[in-house]
Amino acid sequence: MTKARWRGSAWNLFITQLFKTACLYAINYTGQEVRYMAIMDIGIIPLGTETPSVSKYIATALKVLENEKDIKYELTAMGTIIEGDLPRLLSLAQKMHDSAFSAGARRVVTTIKIDDRRDRAATMDSKVEAVNREMEL
Repeated sequence: MTKARWRGSAWNLFITQLFKTACLYAINYTGQEVRYMAIMDIGIIPLGTETPSVSKYIATALKVLENEKDIKYELTAMGTIIEGDLPRLLSLAQKMHDSAFSAGARRVVTTIKIDDRRDRAATMDSKVEAVNREMEL
């Protein structure tokens, strides 16, 4: 088994385990399946590039999101915030990560933060609005 193939297999195993975990906990106390949107903050950091600029790699990762239907995202100066179903977000994270390799990076570091609230629905906008309300007090 080649190293590249092993890394891909390890990544797939990791994502599969996260999917299973997400599905196990997507059932509320009454036994009904509940689907709340999660919010993911993802940062793609390509290493081993020809120049210090990484904008072409980030643009390639964003094209992954543009090709998806019904995905809400926001590009920030330090990453991208995406909201959606947790298994879909994790799948998108892998596609975005892989896109940097497709664009020519020899090494990619991807950071992911996930806010997965199961007691009520939350969106990117609702979180910002909640903070703004507190600022007015």
